[in-house]
Amino acid sequence: MEGQTVVPQVDAVIAGRRMLAHPFYQRWLAGELTRDDLRRYAAQYFRFEAAFPGYLCQVMAKLNTAADRRVLLQNLVDEEGGPETHLELFVRFAKALGLTRDELEATPVTESTQALLETFDDATRHGSAAEGLVALYAYESQAAEVAASKTTSLMASYGIAPGDGTAFWEVHAEADELHGAWERELLERLQPEPDRVVSVSKKAADALWGFLDGFSSPAPAKPIALPAPA
Repeated sequence: MEGQTVVPQVDAVIAGRRMLAHPFYQRWLAGELTRDDLRRYAAQYFRFEAAFPGYLCQVMAKLNTAADRRVLLQNLVDEEGGPETHLELFVRFAKALGLTRDELEATPVTESTQALLETFDDATRHGSAAEGLVALYAYESQAAEVAASKTTSLMASYGIAPGDGTAFWEVHAEADELHGAWERELLERLQPEPDRVVSVSKKAADALWGFLDGFSSPAPAKPIALPAPA
């Protein structure tokens, strides 16, 4: 099977675990969360954001050509190369919720967060370049629409003023649109073994969904039907 046919299969897997369809995000967008809910989320998401540049580096080291490495290098520069890293922007978001960096770092990692971190580390550290890349794609192909929706709801429903409290999400609403597209193109160029890549995409999408389950009811959440992205 040609590599070009892999991405539609991966996209179908991701669509089945579309993050915006998760009940936790639906409650977020409906303005139904409390500040404590948002703080709990921020303290756990901080760990994933802190780990993400390492995932990029692990995949980049496995790519064989400079052209391919530059795709993820630009992503890494976006994460860490500006006046403020994306992690620092996230700390500013958490501060707008009333959390300090010390509190973020001191918060214990939950079981669902640990599962997310281990899934992405395993895919990017121990998998092939394509397997690591598809884990990144499972996240970044969705991240722009999630970030844009969060920005709107934070201002409309949670009293977060534009600026420090929204900058992280505003940046990702733009940057991850590009990152997801770049990763999609690179995945097609790599012509990976389809079964392995699809399997890893499912593990990554399930881990992202499971992370959100950690903020919902104890029972596993079921997707909510949403219109397809434009």
